Amino acid sequence: MHDLGAIDLMAPAAAECLVLVGIHSYLGLHVIRRRVIFVDLALAQVAALGTAVGLLFGMAPDSWAAWIYSVLTTFIGAAVFTLTRIRHRKIPHEAFIGLVYAVAAAAIVLLVEMAPARGADSIGKVLTGAILYVQWESIAFAAIVYSLVAAVHVAFRKRFMLITTDPEGAARQGVNVRLWDFLFYLTFGVVISVSVRTAGVLLVFVFLIAPAIFASMITRSFRAQLLIGWAMGTVVTVLGLYASYALDVPSGPSVVGLYGLVLAAGMVVLHVLRAADRGAAVRRVLAGVGALAATGLVVAGLGEAMLGTPLAEGQHHHEGALAHHHDEGEPHVPEVHTPEDFAALLAEASPDEQAKHLAEHAADVDLLVGAARATDDESIQLAIATALAEAHPREAAGILLGILRQGTLPFVKSEALERFQELAGRQFAYDPGGDTGANAEALSEMERWVDSLGG
Repeated sequence: MHDLGAIDLMAPAAAECLVLVGIHSYLGLHVIRRRVIFVDLALAQVAALGTAVGLLFGMAPDSWAAWIYSVLTTFIGAAVFTLTRIRHRKIPHEAFIGLVYAVAAAAIVLLVEMAPARGADSIGKVLTGAILYVQWESIAFAAIVYSLVAAVHVAFRKRFMLITTDPEGAARQGVNVRLWDFLFYLTFGVVISVSVRTAGVLLVFVFLIAPAIFASMITRSFRAQLLIGWAMGTVVTVLGLYASYALDVPSGPSVVGLYGLVLAAGMVVLHVLRAADRGAAVRRVLAGVGALAATGLVVAGLGEAMLGTPLAEGQHHHEGALAHHHDEGEPHVPEVHTPEDFAALLAEASPDEQAKHLAEHAADVDLLVGAARATDDESIQLAIATALAEAHPREAAGILLGILRQGTLPFVKSEALERFQELAGRQFAYDPGGDTGANAEALSEMERWVDSLGG
């Protein structure tokens, strides 16, 4: 039963990852040949910028409206990359790509600051992804979009390959390089805007680059590289997801970490096999491993030596002491006597202060549950439910269910749904953008699950 539960939980994430591997391994080979390694990362950040624009209007990060904004911003990014590829020969194309990434990242920070409550948490999910909770409907949509993009690239594969490997030669042949380059980046942007919704910026970048690098180390044949990239991506993805389940660690970082280990192992093996003197190559590898181990020991020893000393205290410790010395008359945090008092305290606090207050009163379950009932602020209710989730799942689930029933902010409801599904270890057919009537069946199923916890 335990294994069947694991399969049910991980199957959608595995299917989504395999769909991602299929299209991203192909596009990654083009990226390697174009020497624009970070174009995927930049386009992913631009896609996240579109989602942040939607967030500004109260749209859930995983809503269709937010995705439309994401597609529009990736179109703009595609146009920028097309116009800057050949015209500015004295400036590397990577410089423009890096600039687009930085500007998009800065714009996201500014938009999140202006967005409604918990905007930072919502956009954080876009950047890191939530692949473990992907829905089958999203997987089907991604598969359809990727198939259409693949069909375009198959139909015009010779032209795409020509502008990737020899754009100057293509121009001499009379090919409209800018038009075809724009079509390449346009289809690339469509893929990225879909991928980022579930996988996040980091995982999308690794899916694009890691299989392509691994395959390029082995052979120069594009077709062989594609087959190797697909095989490597499939195996590493499945093993990474299994490791995340077995070790109870986040799935995205688990997959990314395993990609890194496989790439490192592949480089070592190829170095030894291709060396004229394999014995010397093995000795170099062992020396490198020893140097890494020694560095790790030095870092650990240095950390132990500095722990508890003034070097480890940082400026905040001294600034806090100085502020206390000069501002002894500063008002203290008001005492909390009732759930209403606690709800008011949370309403006036910053997110960091909220987390501190919740941690201080974590043992008083009645106070936290009462505060959740006493406030209409959905973001505060969500924060309280999050604080209760580990030690008191039934109370946390009850608060989350209340948000899903009566909430008005789609992105908060989307976050509440994700937290609820984490508690339940399963998915529910609930639409954060739908009304209570449309979600009636899913809400009833959720309520039955909460009742099954007893208490």
